[in-house]
Amino acid sequence: MAKTLQLNLITPQKQLLNAVAVEFVALPALEGELGVLPGHIPMIVQLGYGSLRYKQDGKEEEFAVLGGFAEILHESVKCTD
Repeated sequence: MAKTLQLNLITPQKQLLNAVAVEFVALPALEGELGVLPGHIPMIVQLGYGSLRYKQDGKEEEFAVLGGFAEILHESVKCTD
């Protein structure tokens, strides 16, 4: 199992992150916050309003999310608005 996930953040204006290796991602799903670690089961979730957080090299970063979808695979997370 991989120790990192590839994170992609895409907005209608531009791609914010492209295959950034991260250790953890927290998504504001409609049903509540969803934490994703490497090896997570594949799924697609609808995003609500909130904060998308991720940890890279031990440092946590954050983006505001106003909706969209996230595609989660075993080794990647792709969020689109």
